[in-house]
Amino acid sequence: MKEKIGSLSNEDIREIHEDYNKHISDGEVRENTGILVVLDVLGWKNNVHPQDITVYFSLINQLRSSLLDTCLRCAPKDIKPNVRIATLSDTIAVLIDKDYPYCQVNIFGHISKFITNALEQGIMFRGAMSWGTYYTNNLDNSFVGQPFYEAAGIAEKVDWAGVIITDSLANELLRENNLEDLTKIGVIQYNNIPFKKGFATEHKLVLIPDRPVTCKAPTWKKEYFDFISAYRPLMRGQQQKLNNTVAFFEYLKEKIW
Repeated sequence: MKEKIGSLSNEDIREIHEDYNKHISDGEVRENTGILVVLDVLGWKNNVHPQDITVYFSLINQLRSSLLDTCLRCAPKDIKPNVRIATLSDTIAVLIDKDYPYCQVNIFGHISKFITNALEQGIMFRGAMSWGTYYTNNLDNSFVGQPFYEAAGIAEKVDWAGVIITDSLANELLRENNLEDLTKIGVIQYNNIPFKKGFATEHKLVLIPDRPVTCKAPTWKKEYFDFISAYRPLMRGQQQKLNNTVAFFEYLKEKIW
């Protein structure tokens, strides 16, 4: 029994040592190579609607399930590809090693659906995807590496609900594919990406999102704005981000959809 606050009994000391020994291997480093995706919610900096939080966690769970579904359906039994989703507030990081089945094609498809599903529920995500070597601990709850810094740095600067392919992943894709091939797997070259400090003038690769349901109608633009506004009035700063996103959708409707 403790004699005073701040003192430790033999049982307390034993518990501390047992806990330390249980986690002593947690810091062991594993090296991974693959795709790293960073997704960030637009417009939550100053105000978050409680109902959005429920939708946010539901979307993450759906993404996790779809990634696992592909693993179980397509991965050889002797390969267990690592797929991890980590969240910090309104930022999501998805780590997929290169052994993930049909890695690039399926990842692009899953993220495209995620972005559009979120938009259709009133949440705008911006993001970036990179390629390279990153490091995780044994619990897979900590990771570091250049791909994360590259993707996070780009994602933080853009001003739309879209996902940019960073230079590291673009170089990896273009080693064995041409631009026409990339369009078939959900990637397009675009030279009007909206950043917070203006529009990009150089050609960049971006992910093609799934077409929102409202884009099928002749008056889709008005219907889409009405659709988003039906959830709630747009918060400060969100209107321009939505305008930028719709401009990209108009381009896709003309060229791809």
